Amino acid sequence: MHFTALSSFTLTALALFPSLASAAATPVVTDAVNTTAIATQPGALGLTPRSGAGGNCNDWGISGTVLSALCRNDQGSFQNARADISLCVTNAGGRLACQVNGGAGGSCNFFNLKQEGNRVLISAHCGTGDGGNHETDDFDLNNCFSDSNGALSC
Repeated sequence: MHFTALSSFTLTALALFPSLASAAATPVVTDAVNTTAIATQPGALGLTPRSGAGGNCNDWGISGTVLSALCRNDQGSFQNARADISLCVTNAGGRLACQVNGGAGGSCNFFNLKQEGNRVLISAHCGTGDGGNHETDDFDLNNCFSDSNGALSC
């Protein structure tokens, strides 16, 4: 999705009705066969997520750099959701940080994914850029990912 310009009417509508922005911010493609929601362009409008995914998603897993979870959609049903961790996390000199299209999967190895209450914690070994490595323990993905109608997004 590409926005070239927003009219003053659109900006006023978004200011008066923030729920419109959150609904439009993350286009989602749903795989009808597997009922899997996949975030395709999180934060297209550069908005902050409504809430962290830890409150609406459970049964977290990771395979390589792909996160998976069961997330609640707006109708209250759970569905399989997945997103590459690089979509919302960056490696900043060996340390993990939240960033749209951060690309952390290219320089980090992730392990020890767990959920504690609403927190979704992961550990990683990341390159520092100078040939070294840094280990991060219990980085909270809940600050980076949200549940957008059953899909993981930034």
